[in-house]
Amino acid sequence: MNTYSGVVTKVASNDWNGTLLHSFQIQEAPNVWFRTGEKESGLTAGEAISFGFDGKKVDPKDIVRIDASEIAKTETASVLKSAPKRSGASRNDYWTEKQEFERRMQPVWDWGRARSDAARLVQTALVTGALEFPKSANNAKRMGLLTAFLHEVTQELINKEQDLKDE
Repeated sequence: MNTYSGVVTKVASNDWNGTLLHSFQIQEAPNVWFRTGEKESGLTAGEAISFGFDGKKVDPKDIVRIDASEIAKTETASVLKSAPKRSGASRNDYWTEKQEFERRMQPVWDWGRARSDAARLVQTALVTGALEFPKSANNAKRMGLLTAFLHEVTQELINKEQDLKDE
């Protein structure tokens, strides 16, 4: 982990699908957004700080307020200016990558949600007695029937959700 120092120029928050994500910039690296994720940094513009950065996120617990004269003694500016720019270093790149990731993951999340809903429905049907097994069915047969029914309900929920999206 590298240690950087600088004067905070911007502090921002962005609501991303109901999750508030936080980031900040320092004067010595005007094109780099340092992300703190869901944790607020507690920073305000104009503060002189020093912090550890692993290339992905800054832990707010690692941010230390310093005297502005200490910044001149560090190599932050030269290190950040000479460092190769990562694809996710700019704020727009970060949000674009996040959108693409969520677009790819949405079918997986939809299936997981449908499967959880189906499992709750099957459990409720068993508990209330709305779902019964043949008297001759042993445990293995019952498990097979439950699994097939769970799969059928899951698929039906996915199909209904897709129909709603298509409308």
